[in-house]
Amino acid sequence: MGFEMIETEPCISLQAINRVQGFQTMRVPGYVGKKAIQILIDSGSTHNFVDVRLAQRLGCKMEPINLQSVSVADGSELRCDYICKRFNWRLQGNDFCADLLLIPLGSCDMVLGAQWLSSLGTIQWNFQALQMEFQLGNRRYVLRELQGPKDR
Repeated sequence: MGFEMIETEPCISLQAINRVQGFQTMRVPGYVGKKAIQILIDSGSTHNFVDVRLAQRLGCKMEPINLQSVSVADGSELRCDYICKRFNWRLQGNDFCADLLLIPLGSCDMVLGAQWLSSLGTIQWNFQALQMEFQLGNRRYVLRELQGPKDR
C-alpha cells in the first residue's frame, strides 16, 4: 500500500497522540525484527505513522518528502518531512509491509490508520471483544488486543 493511494491530508486521532483510549482503536504488540513495539490500529487516523525516534533507532531508510502537515484531531498540526517506504513488521505471528509517515508519537510506536485498514478488504471488527478479523488471499487473520476491554 503506497503513501500516494490516499490523497487526503494526513490526519491523526487524539488517541494516537495521547494515552486516551478510544473505541475506534485497538492496541496490539508487534515486532520489527526482534524489537518489540506497540501498535495502535486506529480507524480515526487517515494514514500510517511510525515514531520518528523509533525509525532512527531501528536504522530505517528515511526518504525525504515535500513538507507534509499532519492534522491532529484537536486542531494542531505536526510536521512530517520523511516517509519510510515498505516498512516491515510482525503482528501476532503475521508479517506485514506498508509505507509509514514519520512523526513524533506520544502514546505508541506505530499507528495503522485507514490507509492500512483499507488495504485489508472486508474487516470484521468487534469493538467489545477487541478483536479484528480479515482475509488476505487464502489466509484468515485474527488480531486481538492483548490487554483486554477492562483497560478502557
